[in-house]
Amino acid sequence: MASNENSDIATSSYAEVIKSTKGKIKINIDGFLYVKDKNRDDLYYWVCERKSQKETKCTARATTICIGDQHKIHKFYAQQHNHAPQASKPEVLKACMQMKELGQISNDQPARIINNIIATTSRDIQPCLPGKDAARQQIKRARRVCEEEVEPKTLDDFKLPDAYCTTLSGMHFAKDITDGTQRILLFTTSENLKWLQEAKFWIMDGTFKTVPTLFRQLYSIHAPAGGSVNFRIVPLVYALMTMKSEELYQRLFQELNEAAEEHGLELKPDFVLTDFEKGSINAVKSEFSSAQSKGCHFHLGQAVYRQVQDAGLTQKYGTDEKFSLLIRHIPALAFLSPLEIPDAFDEVKALLPSDAEPIVQWFENNYVHGRIKRTLRNGTIKRHNPLFPPEMWSVFDNMEFAFPRTQNKVEAWHRRWEILIARSHVGIFTMIKQIQKEQNEVEMEIEKSMRGEPAPKKRKEDENREFRIQNVIADRGSQKKDAKKQSPARRLKLFEIYKFADKLDVLFMFIGTIACMGTGAVFPLMMLVYRNVATSLVKASIPSVLPNLTSIIDINATCAVKPENSTADVLSELRGMIKWYGILGCASILCYWIGFSLWMIAAERQVRRIRFALFRSIMNQEMGWFDKLNPGELSNRLVSDLDKLRDGLGDKKAEFISLICRLIGGLVFAFVTGWKLALVFISLSPLTVIAFNITMRVIAKYTAKEIKAFSKASAVAQEVLGSIRTVTAFGGQKKEEQRFSENLLEAKQIGIKKGLYMGLCQAAAQVAIYISFAITFWYGPYLVRNECQNYDAGAVIVIFVSCLQSTFSISQIVPNIQAFAEASGSGGYVFDIISRISKIDAFKSEGEIPTSIVGDIELQNLTFTYPARQDVPILKNINMKIPSGKTVALVGASGCGKSTTIQLIQRFYDPDQGRVLLDGKDIKTLNVAWLRSHIGIVSQEPV
Repeated sequence: MASNENSDIATSSYAEVIKSTKGKIKINIDGFLYVKDKNRDDLYYWVCERKSQKETKCTARATTICIGDQHKIHKFYAQQHNHAPQASKPEVLKACMQMKELGQISNDQPARIINNIIATTSRDIQPCLPGKDAARQQIKRARRVCEEEVEPKTLDDFKLPDAYCTTLSGMHFAKDITDGTQRILLFTTSENLKWLQEAKFWIMDGTFKTVPTLFRQLYSIHAPAGGSVNFRIVPLVYALMTMKSEELYQRLFQELNEAAEEHGLELKPDFVLTDFEKGSINAVKSEFSSAQSKGCHFHLGQAVYRQVQDAGLTQKYGTDEKFSLLIRHIPALAFLSPLEIPDAFDEVKALLPSDAEPIVQWFENNYVHGRIKRTLRNGTIKRHNPLFPPEMWSVFDNMEFAFPRTQNKVEAWHRRWEILIARSHVGIFTMIKQIQKEQNEVEMEIEKSMRGEPAPKKRKEDENREFRIQNVIADRGSQKKDAKKQSPARRLKLFEIYKFADKLDVLFMFIGTIACMGTGAVFPLMMLVYRNVATSLVKASIPSVLPNLTSIIDINATCAVKPENSTADVLSELRGMIKWYGILGCASILCYWIGFSLWMIAAERQVRRIRFALFRSIMNQEMGWFDKLNPGELSNRLVSDLDKLRDGLGDKKAEFISLICRLIGGLVFAFVTGWKLALVFISLSPLTVIAFNITMRVIAKYTAKEIKAFSKASAVAQEVLGSIRTVTAFGGQKKEEQRFSENLLEAKQIGIKKGLYMGLCQAAAQVAIYISFAITFWYGPYLVRNECQNYDAGAVIVIFVSCLQSTFSISQIVPNIQAFAEASGSGGYVFDIISRISKIDAFKSEGEIPTSIVGDIELQNLTFTYPARQDVPILKNINMKIPSGKTVALVGASGCGKSTTIQLIQRFYDPDQGRVLLDGKDIKTLNVAWLRSHIGIVSQEPV
């Protein structure tokens, strides 16, 4: 027993050293246990282990001198303890320590180890030992700690043990990839790669919260596996990566391709869905060139909402329903095809208010048109390619091929993964063990799918939302198909356009054609008179006596200029010519008036009949035909298409005939008068024709742009004037002036550009004309000097004028040909509507007309789908009897077929299957007009 004197304790006794199960050192002095407080060199200070207990809080202390592994007691005061010594406590600690050590070095079951320890301890100690469950957990914990690898502090210290390179089922699983200073741990199996090869789409994403501190992210590739029917979208590739860079993603995909090639596989996905991370997108394009890289639609909407927050519009977005709906139009553009998105975005842009301008600008720069590179002096805006072009974020193809449009499956897996790990930045070996367990779960899910077990069902609200989206897409697709079907499938034949002409119209057109041909024939006759006038004037200008006449005649005896001593009065000849001019002028006026008037009268008469026949045919069509048409299309057919028909049947036709006759008459006259000079001029005329046509195209093109630019400015003005009180209240006059000025600047730039191009085109046309003039008036006198028998001054002039007029006629014919083409195209669709036979014709007298009616209605096996929505069944095998005089209520949710049933009874539609009976008779056998005259209805639709 140790004494209270220092000299006795220091020289006579040693403390018993005990190691706890947690690895802490304790000492036992006469049944009292002490834990270390501190030490100074070899001198150790100890406190009673009960110091931290609230009940006793013993303050006893002791000091020892450490000699090797032993502790010699230096000071010990037993009376300081406020409790009695516990002789069994050290023995209990020793027994627990033995359990732990045996658990670490022995492979025996924990129960056997516990029983062996209990058997070797005294009966006094056994009741103080921990319970068997606690002891069993202690042994398992000791074994787990023993098995755990030491966590590396740097990547250089890390080496992947063989035990972590296989799955729990024994398949090769892991690959350690070093790329310079970067590291990738790739986890996949040969079976996973087979499923990747079969998958049409992949979904990629990374998670960051739970990864070990030595790595940046856990990147996973998910794809459908387990067959084509009950497949599951599961993770097939896991990769711990130290960075997010394009180079590291490329290395990852390269290793993935190499691993596939080792097993005789080839990875060629059709779609790869990412979260708009540019590095991974570029790496996918580089390593999987056949894959179409797509961005997640959820992330697109999320990015738009962040811009709403950054613009300070969160409150307005939450309270203003119209504003929030317009903003949601932006991510909704993804449901259109990439080719439609730019134009649709411009339409949405025009609808958004001015305070949404930052959002619109951001989306336009990054997702639609690209950032502005520079603006040229002529107003043309040069842009960079957008960071994410429409092809990347449009989900139109995803919907068509039933591919996912979001990464929701992967995001759900990430949340589940975080719950499994349960803490941030776990150790690397813990992470790999969890990946092994996850792979085991994936193998089990694939096995379930292969056995035919159905995949987990979606939530009802998700199914309903998906159903609504699919319906919208299907409706739009059917409308586009119908629009293609209803677009002009054919052009009218040459004489088919005159289908509605009667005998009087034919007579008018015949006389009008003769008159228009007369207008063309007047021109060469006028040229003939003009030649005589020009020749007479030239003769009158020759002096009666020429000096050195003999020498001139000697130079060229054949074509020398010789004076004529005729006494004929040149002026009297000219007076005769003037009479002919008067006669030709009157004939021209008469022919123009008769020709154009008769053609226009005939056109109006025909268009009136066509318009009436079209309206009657439209009114006679069944409801299913109307369902397939776009709103406003019929009124457009009644107005714009018939206007084009009128142009093609009326004055354009008369002008075309007149120009053709003038062209032919002018050319014939020119070639008859002097074919050599005419041929030279005609060879140059294409330059003039091309120049004039280019001028017309430039005018049309830039006029349209100018109108569009001014319309933008007008839209701004209209918006401001419509909200002038709001603008004034917020002092926004200067800002609105600036907006209006910016739109006017665009119109100004277009106007300047239009003027420059028009000037160039006009200059080119004039140059072409003057070149023709120059060559003609050089070659003409040459022919007069050398071939005076065929050419004189009058001939040269009339040949030139005739050819020039023919050239202008060619330029003027082009718009008329365009009018004929438009009339033929529009007329094809109009005539098809007129000739269409209605499936339910209310104007026909066919059908039975009963002498009396009771009013018993019966529906037999009625099945129906609307013609415009064949994929959405409305009624299916409906049977119902409604006796006469009985009140019946049809109750159900919107779209269940209540109104449809009434419309079938009215015979607006015919059922796909089954019959509707009235007094036992199929309503298809009854006269339609009689049937509807006996039905009274107050519809729920507004009138």
